[in-house]
Amino acid sequence: MKNWQDEGEGGVTETRDEEPMGMGALLEEEDLEYKHLRRGDVVEGMVMGTDRDGVVVDIGSKSEGIIPPHEMHSLGPEPASRLSEGDKVLVYVLQPETPEGQILVSLDRARGEQGWRTLQQRFEDRESFEAEVSGYNKGGLLVNVEGVHAFVPLSQVVGVRPDRSEEGEPGSGLAHMVGKSLHLKVIEINRRRNRVILSERAALQEWR
Repeated sequence: MKNWQDEGEGGVTETRDEEPMGMGALLEEEDLEYKHLRRGDVVEGMVMGTDRDGVVVDIGSKSEGIIPPHEMHSLGPEPASRLSEGDKVLVYVLQPETPEGQILVSLDRARGEQGWRTLQQRFEDRESFEAEVSGYNKGGLLVNVEGVHAFVPLSQVVGVRPDRSEEGEPGSGLAHMVGKSLHLKVIEINRRRNRVILSERAALQEWR
């Protein structure tokens, strides 16, 4: 504790004590160096390794993030083996703190979250892009864009008419499109209803 003097109003000398920084203040200062995460945050992390709960990632917080095996299906079979120490990954915060003091994060949800943001930006910028057809139904084609399921109505597909069987089910006209890349544009997006409508026709008209 150090004493120092200061001349107050009217020339009166005051003696004050300079208090040492308390433990609470030190901890508060240390907390400022870390990210305070909330559910829904998408942050970049670095893979540190694996443990019995999943893949451990450093996300700049006081605790490590844990990606459970069921939150990294987008990497394919045996997802943990596809990540190496030092890899950078984007993760979505599911639970800021578990009873074990860890942060539960998801690789799959981050990819989907990033996908929605990318699609929203493309919609606002009226940007067209390439995407691969992943399936079809009687109304049109299914496309997965950046982890988000989107739909291309039959009326928005150029030059394809579905062959129909006697039962009226769509046939090879759409089936042969699976695996092909199309030039597409977002014409409708509604995150709340989990709805994204794409158009090949609009993309090609703009290109021409």
